[in-house]
Amino acid sequence: MERDHASQSGRMAVNKIAIAFPLLLVWIACRKPSVDIYGERVDTVVVYSLLDPADTVNYAVIYRAVLSEGSATEQLSKPELLYPSGWTVRVSWAGGTLSFYPETLPLPLFNSPFRVVYRTAGFLPELTPVTLEILDESGQLVASAQIVTLEKIRAIYPSPYDTITPLEFYPGENLQLIWERVQGAHAYAIQLGLIYERESGAGTWIKDTEYVDVAPFYVPPAGTYSLQLSYSADEFYQSLSVRLDTTTTKRVLGMITVFWAASKELYDYARSYSAQLYSLAGTELLPVWTNVKGGLGVVASRTRTYVGPHRLSSKSIDSLACNEITRSLRFLTSGNQLCRRK
Repeated sequence: MERDHASQSGRMAVNKIAIAFPLLLVWIACRKPSVDIYGERVDTVVVYSLLDPADTVNYAVIYRAVLSEGSATEQLSKPELLYPSGWTVRVSWAGGTLSFYPETLPLPLFNSPFRVVYRTAGFLPELTPVTLEILDESGQLVASAQIVTLEKIRAIYPSPYDTITPLEFYPGENLQLIWERVQGAHAYAIQLGLIYERESGAGTWIKDTEYVDVAPFYVPPAGTYSLQLSYSADEFYQSLSVRLDTTTTKRVLGMITVFWAASKELYDYARSYSAQLYSLAGTELLPVWTNVKGGLGVVASRTRTYVGPHRLSSKSIDSLACNEITRSLRFLTSGNQLCRRK
């Protein structure tokens, strides 16, 4: 069985960003600007929305990219230019419509006192063509995007139907992650969430969950219906060792698995964005991919499925507590004791 290469690719991508980004800044700083940023006013709608049929609430971030005379500070100090009132935002399909409503959130950055997101409550249909539309104060269509929503992910293992049998997950016993291919999905992501309690003093415990990316951007091979990845406990331990503190005693409660799927629009946008970060050979930066008609940004579909929580076997808990990588995290063994050094 092949090892999961997605997490290795993710680490390589982070390393590339760490090297490429400083070089990119130097390259840009040394070039003569080719545009006048204080020229004639430009008014473009920017839309970002990930529509998830598995969620009861969906969001859309919508604002104006206003470029006009005056400094950037002066423009951003007038948030009404970025978030005008009176817009109509809706997502519709054959037989139904959901309206988005503005929600104001504080944003103490860039001299802008707030930002606006749009939210809608209610389920979207699966595997259905939908259209997101933005209309101005007069009812004229400003921007739109058409996509097909994804269907819900069907997980096979860890089993959503058997949460009684504990998982075996320790060095030498990899965790096999198996799920069915999602119609319309072009990429996947998987997370493992370790559910635990940490001691807070006076005999009280606080429950928490630490999520680890198993495969942040996994593109499966073509032609396979059942998808599978193998993930090692050593990689999981390494991630936990740099995320959790070493001062509090902890005890394991279980583990949850999260399967994500992304539509072609999100896949294309991510690839375009990645190309901008990693490519230094070009003579100029290229526009990031968009599917918004009349604007910029991306409207896509994604979906996720939570599986579990599952218990971990006594051997798995003892391994996490006593392994050299994670011993300093102060996890209790299955016997409710701190691991003793040999």
